[in-house]
Amino acid sequence: MQIKYIIFDKSYPVLTSEAVGHNEVRLSSRYSDMKPTSAGFCTINQEDEEMKVNCHGESVSLDLKCDKENDERIIKRMFNYY
Repeated sequence: MQIKYIIFDKSYPVLTSEAVGHNEVRLSSRYSDMKPTSAGFCTINQEDEEMKVNCHGESVSLDLKCDKENDERIIKRMFNYY
């Protein structure tokens, strides 16, 4: 399954359904004081003992691209996988 994501302030990940626009998340009052630093799409799979995260793409509405390696590391950390 593909998921949309935004990384705020270079370290705070927010994952959401494909049905929700990146800009809708950004405009949410919960994140209004945070700066989006990268965004795109990701897939997350559990294989044996390892979590596989694959980030790609961009957010057209936010004019931001994914920072593949960094975003994958941040999202894994969110699930306590280093």
